[in-house]
Amino acid sequence: MSIEALTPIVDPGTNLQTCIQLSTGAATANTRLPCRQFVIKSLTNPCYIRFGPASVTVTTANGYYMAVGDEERFQVSKGATHIAYLQVTGAGALSVMPLVSD
Repeated sequence: MSIEALTPIVDPGTNLQTCIQLSTGAATANTRLPCRQFVIKSLTNPCYIRFGPASVTVTTANGYYMAVGDEERFQVSKGATHIAYLQVTGAGALSVMPLVSD
């Protein structure tokens, strides 16, 4: 079994990594995903996330829990075009870093 090497998407104009910053809140919110493979890092407070279509929502019962500092790589199916996110106890920040194959 081979492991595919992935690299961050870099903006050719600035030579900086493309990244989406999300702010969690008391109500579920969602944002369109930039691609199907990415790394998510929980930056300031724990949160719940869930992937799905444009109508996706997340709750404490159906979400994937991310603690502060957690960094996870995800690959989602074609139908999962959005990420839903929700704070645990206080507003927080998530960073979504798209990945591409070498």
